[in-house]
Amino acid sequence: MLPCMARRRVHREMREVWTLAAEQYGLVARFQLVELKVYDATIRRRLAAGRWHATPYPGTYWVGWPAAGPLPLARAATLACHPGGALCGNSALALYEVLGYWPGVPEIVAPGEHRHDTLRARRCRTLGPADVIVYRGIPVVRAWRAVLEVAPTYEPERLQRIIDALRLKDLLDAEELLRRAAGRPGAAKLREIVDPHRNPMRSVFEQRFLAFCRRYGLPVPEVNVHVAGFEVDVYWRAAQLVVELDGRRYHEHGFEADRIRSNALTAASQRHLRITWRTLVEQPDELARTLRRLLDLP
Repeated sequence: MLPCMARRRVHREMREVWTLAAEQYGLVARFQLVELKVYDATIRRRLAAGRWHATPYPGTYWVGWPAAGPLPLARAATLACHPGGALCGNSALALYEVLGYWPGVPEIVAPGEHRHDTLRARRCRTLGPADVIVYRGIPVVRAWRAVLEVAPTYEPERLQRIIDALRLKDLLDAEELLRRAAGRPGAAKLREIVDPHRNPMRSVFEQRFLAFCRRYGLPVPEVNVHVAGFEVDVYWRAAQLVVELDGRRYHEHGFEADRIRSNALTAASQRHLRITWRTLVEQPDELARTLRRLLDLP
């Protein structure tokens, strides 16, 4: 039996472990335990007793019962790549909630070299504190860096959707992205789809429509701007032409509101055109001819 002073020291150290774990999705790493004077013999005893549980990533443990979900596993992966480990690439975009799914294997970048079979760890000697933030309690590269990492392999429409989603969350500045992209793979693709002066798009319909404009050589319009007191989907200011994208998701319960908007635009001498998803997808040639006439283009 431990002497009284030793028991008090152990209890104090365990309280510190629990406090730390509470801030890290129930997790601690071996390097943190050593700093708290909890060494390998204690770790082995607690694992054997079922009080702690090893994660899939070396040197990281759940204090108590293993936590479920991608966030605890993502935090464990970054702890396994200490010092300086941070989510990057697709894993970073998943943490920012713009990817739509979590990669099966976490992608980590760190200043030092780490070789683990259960995650993808990449070394970057130049990775510094300015490149990393803590988001949802997990170290992650800044949004501009995550975009640059995936830009060479993503299709333009998918990349556009992710960039706009990050801009709507105020996680990404378009001008900074273009500045940092200079000379990197994917820079030309980003210059084509990123306009710092255009508002970010909120829907796939808007993104598909802008891709349609580029494909048919139409002037790139403004999106989500205010005209006659209303926010409109698409606007060609010089031609005073408003285009509303009638996706069922957004307009099926707004018949009366749509009529009020149309009347207000007419009263403000603004021409307006309503386009459905089916028209955009199934009749793009005819739609392009209609828009060219309204925009007074040859």
